[in-house]
Amino acid sequence: MKEKRLKGEDGFHSYYQGVLGERAEELLKVLKIEQTLTPARLNRHCDLGSQRLVEKQGILSSVDGVFTLPEELDPKGCDSNGLRLFYFMDPASVLAARALPLAGAARVLDMCAAPGGKALLLSEALESTAELFCSDRSPMRRKRLIQVVRDYVPREVRERVFVKAWDGRRVGIQQREEYDAVLLDAPCSSEAHVLADMKALSEWSELRVKRLAKEQYALVTSALGALRTGGHLLYSTCALAPLENDGVIEHLLKKARHPVEVIESPLVMGERTKFGIQIWPDKSGHGPIFYCLLQKR
Repeated sequence: MKEKRLKGEDGFHSYYQGVLGERAEELLKVLKIEQTLTPARLNRHCDLGSQRLVEKQGILSSVDGVFTLPEELDPKGCDSNGLRLFYFMDPASVLAARALPLAGAARVLDMCAAPGGKALLLSEALESTAELFCSDRSPMRRKRLIQVVRDYVPREVRERVFVKAWDGRRVGIQQREEYDAVLLDAPCSSEAHVLADMKALSEWSELRVKRLAKEQYALVTSALGALRTGGHLLYSTCALAPLENDGVIEHLLKKARHPVEVIESPLVMGERTKFGIQIWPDKSGHGPIFYCLLQKR
């Protein structure tokens, strides 16, 4: 007998009730609430005077460098060098990007880099001669990524930041063991966007989650192929579905095609899962974000 697949709005809610249990109702309710204020993350490339002004006037959130801005601070403001002061992003995404160790890394890859928030964070943490390669297959998303690099990154650092159109699934074959650190913020179910779009919700299916998990596994294995021995891979998604989070890591470890070790990240916010950290919007007001740090052996 053919297995019945969950589809549409009713199927969406049934699926998440099944995988998240009694927590599902509250999580989905929080995701449906339109966010009127996105925290502003201070661009650490800006001059110190501008940074100190923000730190004095802004209201610091639970994550260092992320502020709620008072009216007197222009959200589109620039420093004395013309660099944009603020990048608006979820504090949970900031924590995920910061979990990738960059000390000693000469070549860093952001595999699915657009729109550019995490790439900006990586550019701030680069060592003085290190190079950052930011890739995205979509021409439109890549255009936005290029603009972020121009608006937020100073020329002397920008000379070491390269935007590419690589297919992440093939990077591991085409650029074997070329990177010391890789960030993979993988395309995912992004349930918050599905709930905000009635057409997307009506077209949702359980098969979509399974298809995305397969794509995420392909991207992870490719990232590990591009990673040098001893290097670190930070895998993250904004999905709630466990199949796309711990499920991808579990599949990776079970297949054992690459010798990897899960590295425990410090818990600043959220909850530990089997392999990583999940930041839940019903508890923290941020996310959802899942991230897991791996080291290639």
